[in-house]
Amino acid sequence: MSETIVGVDLGGTKTQVAAAHDAVLVTNETRPSMDWVQVPWSDAAKWLAATLDDVVPGWRSASQLVVGAHGCDSIAQIEQLRMPLQAMTRAACEVVNDAELVIPASG
Repeated sequence: MSETIVGVDLGGTKTQVAAAHDAVLVTNETRPSMDWVQVPWSDAAKWLAATLDDVVPGWRSASQLVVGAHGCDSIAQIEQLRMPLQAMTRAACEVVNDAELVIPASG
């Protein structure tokens, strides 16, 4: 069975989106994110969905979506971003604070 995984590092100044299909990197794009606003989180989810629609058109049918988002500092904030994203995709969706991506990214 094939698998597509989409990962997002959503920071205050830039957003990096990477997608892999069957463990092969197919997309790796960085864009400015200065117009992204966290509050309300539902608007942040819409902004991210529009970005993903542009960068990874098939993201809604991916196997997994993982987002590290600047400003997700509490469980409530994480859920406020995760829930609308989850409603837009069939993927298993996980959201963490973007700082949690530093150690895994360093190898």
